[in-house]
Amino acid sequence: MRRLPAALIGVALTLAVAKGCGAAGDLPPEPTRTAVAPPVTTPPVTTHSATTVVFAGDSITAFGWYTPLVDTILPATAGPTARVNAINSGVPQNKVADIEGSVPSRITSYDPSVLVLEVGVNDCRGLNTGRPTPLATFRASYDSILATTQTSNPAVKIVCIGILLLAEHWSATPSPQITGNPYDEGSATPSIDDYNKEIAASCAAHGGTYVDVRGAAAAAESTMNTPAPGAVDGVLTLPGDGVHPTAAGQLVMSKAAAPAFVRAVAPEATP
Repeated sequence: MRRLPAALIGVALTLAVAKGCGAAGDLPPEPTRTAVAPPVTTPPVTTHSATTVVFAGDSITAFGWYTPLVDTILPATAGPTARVNAINSGVPQNKVADIEGSVPSRITSYDPSVLVLEVGVNDCRGLNTGRPTPLATFRASYDSILATTQTSNPAVKIVCIGILLLAEHWSATPSPQITGNPYDEGSATPSIDDYNKEIAASCAAHGGTYVDVRGAAAAAESTMNTPAPGAVDGVLTLPGDGVHPTAAGQLVMSKAAAPAFVRAVAPEATP
């Protein structure tokens, strides 16, 4: 038997070992690796639960004077996250005593965070009685409404809306229900401004904010090109009415109330 030369045996062993370990030419190709992007983390959107607001008052509230305030001005000022649960607690022909006697059912039963109170025009006009509500009686009832609401919820925020009643409509043709002239500071009948002073004082005494809507309406009237007093009839208030605001009048009231209202509902926003 012939023996292989030692040199050939060494080469054969080297090839065998290399083949058994998986020579480079015999390895399967490397799998293709696809880069995976890290997950994108979206910061949570901050939302606010709806703030319960009770709008209490007479027919001016019942007819929704605050609609532009809630639907347009608040979102535009404080953003879409500022939401309110608006409770309309207005009853036509109500006077301050009517609301005072129904605070539990019309205000505190809703546990509002904000109370917006609009009342007084029917007291001033002497509606259904022919006699305006005495100022002291009016003030006591107004105080009672606010105090009772605060007893139920000490943290409630209060916005008080003054009387809008436009003088030119009622002083020119006084209602037969009115004894005296509520626009005449010299008459025995308290003037609209007298009632508004009591509303403002009561509101301040209970930590609320008073809104002078009558002053805002007068300012708006001054920019109108009207030929004579009373010609704005049908512009800010309903024709021949002088009490109930038109859509334009509601907007004037809402703009006047906006700073106080937005601070109460969304204190982080600046109207």
